[in-house]
Amino acid sequence: MLFHETIANLADWGRVFQNRALFEPLAREIFSQCKLPFPGLERCLPGSNAVFGAGPYILKIFAPEQSQIGGEAEFAAETYGLRRAEELGVPAPRILASGTVHDRCVFRWLLERIAGHPPRADGDADWETLGRQLRTHVERLDTPCAPFDDRPLRRPLAEARWELFSETFRREREAFLERWHPEHVFVHGDLNADNLLVTPEGKLYLIDFADCRRAPVETELAALVCDGFALPPQWNRGFLGEEDPQRTAASLVAGLLLHDYGAWIIRDRVAPPQNLHTLGELAEHLLRCLKRKK
Repeated sequence: MLFHETIANLADWGRVFQNRALFEPLAREIFSQCKLPFPGLERCLPGSNAVFGAGPYILKIFAPEQSQIGGEAEFAAETYGLRRAEELGVPAPRILASGTVHDRCVFRWLLERIAGHPPRADGDADWETLGRQLRTHVERLDTPCAPFDDRPLRRPLAEARWELFSETFRREREAFLERWHPEHVFVHGDLNADNLLVTPEGKLYLIDFADCRRAPVETELAALVCDGFALPPQWNRGFLGEEDPQRTAASLVAGLLLHDYGAWIIRDRVAPPQNLHTLGELAEHLLRCLKRKK
């Protein structure tokens, strides 16, 4: 037995997934299978899977089925997304090796190699150039593709987050989503500052494709632009270019209403939910945010 903790639910996984000592025997076995010397484990930014630095490598051990948040679907999505990025020339980690270890749980894993750091608001990055790079990557990646994932867009946990908003707002949201029928394309699904890496040469990479799926491109753009409200204004200036703010605000409304974390993005980046009673009010707040960041 390589992994000695019991994983029966999300709370169990949350207790252990960043613990290097618990995962070291499993990591040693993975490196042995890859015929590579084991360099030890280092902590990475926390996500939902067990991700560790290991010398020049990144080792990602996916949450097992018992965790209630992970399993084969997330592993398949990440593998598909990384290979799609490589085919389209979008900078992303390359899969050096992948596999499965049958232990106390079934642990699926990927071994990748990339060096860089997330964009930092207190750093000296060329934010406008990084924003333009990201827009180029997204436009290349977020294009039509064959179905590859059957996870629903509106999941119960995500829908429960909208309880933060008034009944009037929720009714208007439902009516909007019932009549909105956009094209579905490939989306990364979790593009934020934590899932971007800047290399020492200033090249922007996309990482962590476990949430990729087919969805309206507006969901991707909404999360990215609203995340940019907390970054230097040059970031959104580079990403948005000369787009009309009114049109951008309308697109953001649509994307946020369908995004898994749309309710929380609005709460954290746009306005308190108790101050929003209509979609028009949301659009007005978004427009003010966009104009402040010009």
